[in-house]
Amino acid sequence: MALDPISAIETALGINRKATVIAIGGFIVLALAIGLSQMLDGAELNFWQLLAALVAVMVLMIGLTALPVLARRLISWVVALSFAAITMAATAQAVTRNGIPGLAPVSCLVSFYFAASCNLSPARDGVVAADTPATPPDPDAGFTTRNVPAGTMPELAADTRVFIQFAGYPRDRIVELATALAGQGWPVQAADRGGERISAASGLNEVRYFNAADRDAATALASAVSASLSGAALTLTDLSQTSYGRANPGYLEVWVSR
Repeated sequence: MALDPISAIETALGINRKATVIAIGGFIVLALAIGLSQMLDGAELNFWQLLAALVAVMVLMIGLTALPVLARRLISWVVALSFAAITMAATAQAVTRNGIPGLAPVSCLVSFYFAASCNLSPARDGVVAADTPATPPDPDAGFTTRNVPAGTMPELAADTRVFIQFAGYPRDRIVELATALAGQGWPVQAADRGGERISAASGLNEVRYFNAADRDAATALASAVSASLSGAALTLTDLSQTSYGRANPGYLEVWVSR
């Protein structure tokens, strides 16, 4: 069994040492590009996570060298190509600020709890909730669903989590929104980073809920978001009866753009 990472990758993939060093160096360059771009605009998948993933791949390769040649070649190339695809996609998304239409955030591939956020707008996929108006809401019309005064907190499910996806806004404005919501008692995930910039949020201003029991919470959350965004019009999107529905209440998503 090869004990050093470079020898392990060389043996597992069946390539020479120079190619191995070039491959690792290329990955580090891509990871640095991600790190530099995210100094200006943070994201869920970052430079340090990719470096940790590289270490994990190296450790895996060391283990794979103990397998028969055919098995280690097959497994190693599947792992290497998958890792390369994720790295290149992450680099492209970081550099373009997730500005690639139709490409789900790489965080969706590695973080299962983002699964419901990895889809394009349900309305665009043919799923239109009863609360969704037939025409786009007037940005100056105010909140378009049942109004609940901002700051009124409903009873939340024990495991309530709020995720924010956005487009068009500068990140510091979304950090302000997330901080304001957290200050009111909403359990906003990664509030200090404000949320996830994603091109699929373009043209959307809505709060999504995935269990019918969350309707009142979603309504109050939409009202709070609307107030924090100077009266921006939001709609409710009920996904509880779709394939995106969740058995347990408490999962809420805010999608905003301008």
